Amino acid sequence: MTADDITHEIAVTIDTLIWELRRFGEQQVGLTPLPQSEFDVLRAVFDRPGATVSDIARRLSRQPSNISTSVRRLVERGLLEREIDPRDRRSGLLRPTEQARLDRRAIDTAWDSAVGRVLETMTDDEVRTMVAAVPLLRRMTDLPHR
Repeated sequence: MTADDITHEIAVTIDTLIWELRRFGEQQVGLTPLPQSEFDVLRAVFDRPGATVSDIARRLSRQPSNISTSVRRLVERGLLEREIDPRDRRSGLLRPTEQARLDRRAIDTAWDSAVGRVLETMTDDEVRTMVAAVPLLRRMTDLPHR
């Protein structure tokens, strides 16, 4: 296997894991799946509560108008709330709602349970390998953005 093959296999496996975890969590909790654009915005707001549409647009390298559309839909779904920025009344600060936080905790619990069940099927050496890989996987979250 070449270095390019290994790189591709790692990338595809991580992508598949992300997709499976996301859909599994939504299904286990009984949530209607969010479109990817809305999911990305909601996650960005969880990462940076109090961010503005412009902040999220920069973070996701998207147009503010597209972010505004996703924000509007997430507000309609009861997952985001806007408050007026006291420093700039033209701007709104975005925060996850209590419902979004409850949904996220329920999904985390479903993930913990499912991953725990998979770990129980592994040998002690495989579990140690998975644990040792966690810091390396965290480094993968630092991919360069454009």
